[in-house]
Amino acid sequence: MSDAFDKARFVIDFPYSDMDTWVVLRKKFPSGGWDEPEPWAEMAAGGVYAGFAGTGSDVPMPDPAWIDRTAHVILSAREQFTGGNFLHSMLMFYEPDRLPIPVGLTVYAAELPWKQAIPVFAGEHDPENVSKPVIEDFRFAAEAVGVRAIRYTHLDPTRQTIMARAVYYFRRAGVDTQVMATFVDPSAMKDALPKLDAFVGKLAVYVR
Repeated sequence: MSDAFDKARFVIDFPYSDMDTWVVLRKKFPSGGWDEPEPWAEMAAGGVYAGFAGTGSDVPMPDPAWIDRTAHVILSAREQFTGGNFLHSMLMFYEPDRLPIPVGLTVYAAELPWKQAIPVFAGEHDPENVSKPVIEDFRFAAEAVGVRAIRYTHLDPTRQTIMARAVYYFRRAGVDTQVMATFVDPSAMKDALPKLDAFVGKLAVYVR
């Protein structure tokens, strides 16, 4: 990857109208106020509740136990999923009482030819694959071209458990973007995937 690309500033155009039940996991916090992890997580949990229940005067107050539990999930996810190469780590809540789906977004310089890059980003050669990924064309925003891959990999080979991933990969103006959602419970994919598809399909990444 070139030094110029490393120093580039990226504009990520999130579809904010679809983000009412998403939480972007912050890596660092300034001191003071709700910018510290615990009050921030409680505030984020309240936002998730409002995203599902609405914000009108007739909306009942959330159950404090639900807020505490959801805030704990958000804090735990922040500790586990904000490392690595992801430019952004997020949680997608698709039902209020089910565990959210961790989603990571990262960008790369488009160095490989398109046809060669697809199996690399889709994880086709991962030795942990249970089977060959299912790769399909996918419609992205801003005239980007790309695919979506559904993968199943070993979670614990000794217990013969697996996890699923939905990997979105698209290219625009020399920038490759990869969005990866991880389903520790593969059965969650059926219910969560439509919301994930709708969100990623509107996502756009630009170099400033």
